[in-house]
Amino acid sequence: MRKQRWLGASAALVSLMLVLAACNGGGESAAESTAESVVESIAESVAPSEAPTGFAACGDQDAGTAFKIGGVTDVGQLEDKSFNEAGWCGTLAGIDSVGGTGEVIVTEKTEDYAVNMQTLIDDGFQIIVTFGFAIGDATLVAAKANPEINFIGLDQFYCIDANGVKDTSPTAAPDCEGNATFDDILPNLQGLVFAEAHAGYVAGVLACSISETGVVGAVGGIFAIPPVPQYIGGYHNGCLSVNPDAQVLVQYVSEDITKAFNDPTTGRQLAQQMLDLDADVLFQVAGGSGQGVLEAACDADVYGIGVDIDQYLSSPNVAQCIVTSAEKKIVLAIKSAIERVADGTAVGGNVTGDATNGGIGLAPYHDFEDLITADIQAKIDAALEDLASGTVDPCAGPGICFFDPDPS
Repeated sequence: MRKQRWLGASAALVSLMLVLAACNGGGESAAESTAESVVESIAESVAPSEAPTGFAACGDQDAGTAFKIGGVTDVGQLEDKSFNEAGWCGTLAGIDSVGGTGEVIVTEKTEDYAVNMQTLIDDGFQIIVTFGFAIGDATLVAAKANPEINFIGLDQFYCIDANGVKDTSPTAAPDCEGNATFDDILPNLQGLVFAEAHAGYVAGVLACSISETGVVGAVGGIFAIPPVPQYIGGYHNGCLSVNPDAQVLVQYVSEDITKAFNDPTTGRQLAQQMLDLDADVLFQVAGGSGQGVLEAACDADVYGIGVDIDQYLSSPNVAQCIVTSAEKKIVLAIKSAIERVADGTAVGGNVTGDATNGGIGLAPYHDFEDLITADIQAKIDAALEDLASGTVDPCAGPGICFFDPDPS
C-alpha cells in the first residue's frame, strides 16, 4: 500500500478540472450549481496567480479537526484521470466542507483492501470512503465490524440479510433500497451508486447521431464489474434508438481486474480493431486502459467519448477528439454523503444518482459545440426526459447491461 499525505499544487491541473467536470454536465441543475460553489469559494479566496491546482483545488486536506476522513482507492494509480482521482477529489471536497482532516491510501493489491481500511480504523478515522465496486465486500465487512465508524462506498450497491451479511439470494431485493431494515442493521454504511445505463444511453444517442459510417464502438475494462456493462449496454441500446441499423462493436480488455483498467496498450489494440471495421465513434469504459482507446480515436481522427468524469478536461492529451463524456457526478455525491454524516442526516443504504436527480449526464461538448445540432440536442434531451420518467428502459434491447455470475 502507498499512503498519499499531500499531493497539493505539484499535481497537474487534472483534479481542478475534475471538480469542474463533476459539477457540470451538458446542462446545469440546481444541485450542480451547488457543487460548483466548491470551486468558486476557493477561487474567490485567492488571487488568480495563487489559485490552487491539482488536488488542492478540490478542497483543503487539513481544513480542521472536526472529523478524520480517510479514503481507500481501488487498485491502480490515484491520479488515474478517472475513478480513483475523482473519488479522492470528492472526498477532499467533503473534508473541506465539514472542517475535517484527511488521508488517502492507494491500494496496490486486492488483498490489501481490508488491511488499508484497518490502517485508517486503527488511526482513529471516523469516516472512511472507499472507491470502486471491487472493494465493496470488504467495505461491508468493515462497516459491520466497526459500527462506530461511518463508511461510504463509491460505486457499491449493498444487499444485506437480517444479520448484516451480503445477501445474494433471489429475494434480496427488498433490503437493497436503503430502507428501514437496512438502516436498522447498518446505519453507518452508505452505498453511492449511479444509473450508468442512463448515462450510457444518452451517450449512445449522441454517438449514433454523429456517426457517419453507422458503426460505433465501446471498450470496457472488465465485464464482471457491473457498472461497466451498465454503461455499455445503455450505450448500445441508446445508439439503436436513433439508428436501428447501426452496428455497435463491444470488447472488454481483460477478465483480470488488476489488468482490466491498467492496460492502455490493449485498449488501443481493441480500439484499432474497431477502427479497422469503420467505427467512427469510440466510447471507453476502461479507466487507464481507456486512455489507449481515446489515443487511438484521436490518431484516427474519429470521435471519442469519455466516462465517469469530463475527460476533455482530465485528459488534455486526447482532448482534441473527445466530444463529451458519460458522466457520474462523483464529486458531488461523495461531498454530499460526507455532509450527511456530519450533520446527522445520513441513513444506511444505497443512494442512487440518475436521470431523475441530475446524478448522471453528459459533460459539456467543448470544441464540438457546433457538431451537436439542435436536432441532436433535442434527441438527447428527450432521452433524458424519458429515462427520468421511466418511459424508456435503457437496458431493453440487445445491449447487455448485467453481469450474471450464474447464467444457469
